[in-house]
Amino acid sequence: MWTVTWDAQLPLATREPPPMGAGSFKMNLRRHAIPDTVARLLPYAEEWGIGDDYDREMKVSKASDSQLLDLVGCIMTIDRHSLFAWLEGPESYDPNPSEEYVAFTCLTMAIEAAKIKGASRN
Repeated sequence: MWTVTWDAQLPLATREPPPMGAGSFKMNLRRHAIPDTVARLLPYAEEWGIGDDYDREMKVSKASDSQLLDLVGCIMTIDRHSLFAWLEGPESYDPNPSEEYVAFTCLTMAIEAAKIKGASRN
């Protein structure tokens, strides 16, 4: 499985994922490639929309309580129906979805992981 993006200048086929367990992730996603209704989540998708399951879970597990609360709360700032309508739409059938689509999908997984992690800490 491909990670979302690590070098936006290279074609997808030549991109190298970071080493397993690499600490810092920050993507540069294209604003024009996402629906306007989910634009407020772009910084969260860039930070938390990590394509590799292990790396995403490691980041969530290392997050502070306040980071987890912020992550879980971010989805409340938008129309969730709009987000899931996009994620369930035509691009979900594309064998090569955009980096933005993958990052937002992975963001939803990070949010769910943060809910579980936050509940287990309490």
